[in-house]
Amino acid sequence: MKVIRNNGTDDDNIVQNRFTAYLKTAIAHQKAKYLAGLSEQKKLELSYDEHAEILNSLQTGSEDTYLNDEIGDEQLCRALNKLKERDRIIVFRRAVSGESFVKIALDMRIKHVTVKAIYRRSLENIRKEIMKK
Repeated sequence: MKVIRNNGTDDDNIVQNRFTAYLKTAIAHQKAKYLAGLSEQKKLELSYDEHAEILNSLQTGSEDTYLNDEIGDEQLCRALNKLKERDRIIVFRRAVSGESFVKIALDMRIKHVTVKAIYRRSLENIRKEIMKK
């Protein structure tokens, strides 16, 4: 088979050039969209130190805790304190940081369906605790 160089004048070459330009533009848009999504996700993530600060403040039970400062709901703080540490971590990572169940599961070395079940069960326990008077 003979290879013919694209001189841009043939009908086939013009179509090929337009398609190539379309692909380059589409890829550039997808790349920009992907990078914007990464940037947005980075804004939502808490650092390890912030997670540690939240958990530490919950364990110490001090009045000047992250939850009291940020949420200001005593009942919610009590409900979160009653959760197991692992469950609290999952709730914070999902609800506060917006991490996916899969990412949390990979980090904690458990199945994502387990993380999802723990999260849903924890939310239900929080709801029940808040409804108590």
